[in-house]
Amino acid sequence: MRGTSDDPTDRLADCEIAEDGRLTTCDYRGVDDPKAKAASAEAVSRMRAAPQTREGFPTAGAHVQIPFQWDWLIAGMKPAG
Repeated sequence: MRGTSDDPTDRLADCEIAEDGRLTTCDYRGVDDPKAKAASAEAVSRMRAAPQTREGFPTAGAHVQIPFQWDWLIAGMKPAG
């Protein structure tokens, strides 16, 4: 089962960073399967961004792109043997 497009560069979540570091307003690119999209959203909901960059600039309002390697994830869920 594949939940994404054939181009691995298109399999990502593009999210805005909120004031508290949560990733919000996410666009799930290349995720066509509803279960894969739900799994992506669940994973992103557990992530937080740092409040500022190493240089001290705030991250709130910035966008972050998180790639999902579904082939690796799906392979990892299969029983060994």
